Amino acid sequence: MESVKPLTIEDLKQYPNDLLMDEIEEMISYIVCVEEDGDKQDALLGILDSMLDIVRERLNEGGIE
Repeated sequence: MESVKPLTIEDLKQYPNDLLMDEIEEMISYIVCVEEDGDKQDALLGILDSMLDIVRERLNEGGIE
């Protein structure tokens, strides 16, 4: 069985805008699903915040159209 390498923030920075937005939407859906596990939800919210930082950087650079 092939192991899957977890995504890093550096990996996400390489994603095109539409794929990054898809990942953000999926993360939001997953956060809602784990609402009863506060620790897991906090960790996921931290990842989501990092994803949104990438979007903010791109907006500031004029990179999202």
